[in-house]
Amino acid sequence: MKLGKRQLGAASCTLAPSNALPDHLRAVIEVSNVHTDEWHRRKGIANRLMDMICEEADQERTVLILMPDGEPWLQKWYRSHGFVTLQPEPLIMARPPYLIQD
Repeated sequence: MKLGKRQLGAASCTLAPSNALPDHLRAVIEVSNVHTDEWHRRKGIANRLMDMICEEADQERTVLILMPDGEPWLQKWYRSHGFVTLQPEPLIMARPPYLIQD
């Protein structure tokens, strides 16, 4: 991942249509496997990656959904990107798109 002309390091995630929902709700994308290489952690790379994902979801008016593990710090991190808890057990979090004026 790059920020401007600087190489920040490696970060990745998986984005896929959620097949846990009926067809009329396919404007929902499931986020999973958010990962930053160990050598590049604590540099804001995962934050930048999630910001980019959220920005694109906003433009496409797409809901993001995920099922993080039970780590409190991870739930706090997702909340900082606009995710809210939909269900506590198993934990499901979602982020509605912020409406962008056309």
